[in-house]
Amino acid sequence: MLLIIGFLCFASGVGIMLRGTFESFAMIGELNAKLPVEKQFNQLWWGPFKKLRFREEYKAAFPGSRRLLRNRLIGLVGIALILLGAFLFVKGLPQA
Repeated sequence: MLLIIGFLCFASGVGIMLRGTFESFAMIGELNAKLPVEKQFNQLWWGPFKKLRFREEYKAAFPGSRRLLRNRLIGLVGIALILLGAFLFVKGLPQA
C-alpha cells in the first residue's frame, strides 16, 4: 500500500512542479512584453542573480501581483510531495 501512496505522491509532485514551470514561463512572457528588447529575459539558463533581477523587475512591473509568492509555494509543495513520495515508496519496498 505504501508503494502506491508513494508513487501517487511522487507523481503529484512532478505534476505540480510542471505546472509551476509553465506558470514561470507565462510570467516571463508577461514581463518581457513590458520590457525593452535589451532587458528581456531568456527562458533558459537561470542562475541566482538572474532570478533576483527577475523578481525585482517583476515586482516593479506588477506591484500588486501575488504570482511570485504563488509560484514559490507551488515549488515548495511540489518538492515536498516528491520527497514524501520517494520516502514512502522506499519504505514500502519489500525487505530482503
